[in-house]
Amino acid sequence: MTPYRGVLGLPGVRSLTLVGLIARIPVTATGLTLTLHVTDSMKLGFTQAGLVGTAATLGTAVGAPLAGRFVDRHGLRPVLLVTTAAQLVFWLAAPALPYYALLVAGAVAGLLSLPVFTVIRQCLAAMVPAERRRPPSRSTPWPSSCPTWSAPPWPRPAWPRSAARGC
Repeated sequence: MTPYRGVLGLPGVRSLTLVGLIARIPVTATGLTLTLHVTDSMKLGFTQAGLVGTAATLGTAVGAPLAGRFVDRHGLRPVLLVTTAAQLVFWLAAPALPYYALLVAGAVAGLLSLPVFTVIRQCLAAMVPAERRRPPSRSTPWPSSCPTWSAPPWPRPAWPRSAARGC
């Protein structure tokens, strides 16, 4: 815990960590918000709501690596401008859209979702001196890209090993 205390003691790191925690709430709440809109406002079922949430999630899964590439090529500001504008248009238009338009718009909005994790990671890299940084594989029990469900504490059933292969 000592290395974490040292890093959190640096000027601005603690508040950036708090901002990062709060900034992740809308990303998490998107599925719930879309579900409530489809079931309550549009008076449709949970299947339709699940399809909209799935479309947005799949869009995010495809868009996150693309956003990372665009950040590497063009910098963070242009990507933030485009993604912020896309999210603003989507959330302003979503209440008025019919179901199938919402389904497509949800996928596009997911594709152009704000790269919150990238922004926080870049800010932390700029705030923490190089001598205090460690590679993720040394500072966490396993790589952060490895989902916790890929290595359960009990014996695994014979499901495909491809999910755990990249970890």
